[in-house]
Amino acid sequence: ARTKYQDKYPNQPNMWKKIAFIERISHCFPSSGGKGFLDGSLLMKKGDYVGPQDLNVISFGDSECERNALLSIVKLCSPTARLKSIKFVERPSTEQLLRQLEMIQNNFRFIVMHEGSLDLMLQISTMQAGAGNTNAGPSQQQQSQQSSDQQSSEQEGEITQPGPGLTQNPTRPDEDHPYNSPDGRINGPPGGNT
Repeated sequence: ARTKYQDKYPNQPNMWKKIAFIERISHCFPSSGGKGFLDGSLLMKKGDYVGPQDLNVISFGDSECERNALLSIVKLCSPTARLKSIKFVERPSTEQLLRQLEMIQNNFRFIVMHEGSLDLMLQISTMQAGAGNTNAGPSQQQQSQQSSDQQSSEQEGEITQPGPGLTQNPTRPDEDHPYNSPDGRINGPPGGNT
């Protein structure tokens, strides 16, 4: 995104990623709306959406800009589109990186099959990373509240909810997302990172 859009939008990494998402979706689904850009705004006819009605976009990355960019295109997509942001730890240690990849592998089915949008953030302490525990099932408190049937299906790898370290961000990717501004620019979270 930087290489392609840096000259047109200097010092605006959120815009680079936003346009890259829209262009990629439009490239994969050329019959959908969105035929070009004018000053960072997508040119669309009323009633057009970027991508098909059942669009399912999953973004994995450690960049807050990438997360913000995905959340900023919510209004451009069909109301039934599923936009899923999985934010990794920024500047992880080798152990944290390995743990993140294990957690994604163990939760991948949940992420892909989830029927709505997701805004998840991986949280891995250095202690968790060093422990090497790859069980991505529910937390101890959640396990005690589940039936034995649910517990056994999760032990077989059918995850029905995100496991430890995979937490819902406090904001949701919806049309009233605070990062979306009327002029199409992407605003950061109030008071810093969420």
